Amino acid sequence: NSNRGDRIASKVQTLVAEILRDNFADDAVLSGVSLVGAVSHGGLQFVRLFYYSRNTDVALVQKRLDDVTKTIRFELAARMNQKYVPVLYLYMN
Repeated sequence: NSNRGDRIASKVQTLVAEILRDNFADDAVLSGVSLVGAVSHGGLQFVRLFYYSRNTDVALVQKRLDDVTKTIRFELAARMNQKYVPVLYLYMN
């Protein structure tokens, strides 16, 4: 069943990357963010997303991502075909 967790994490990574591209392309801070990995935890309740940013102000990027995570998760729920949407945690790689 660990394969299912990998599939869900990969799907979440792809969808969140699309959401960032579609909804936050005009955001100067978030436009330079690239997702580079994803790991699921807690029986698929949580997904850790790892990102890279071209912006050198890491604290600013993390704060901005923390601010929009709820919006991203709401959009993710609309795009995913699952009963539950995992909680997202974003970390600098």
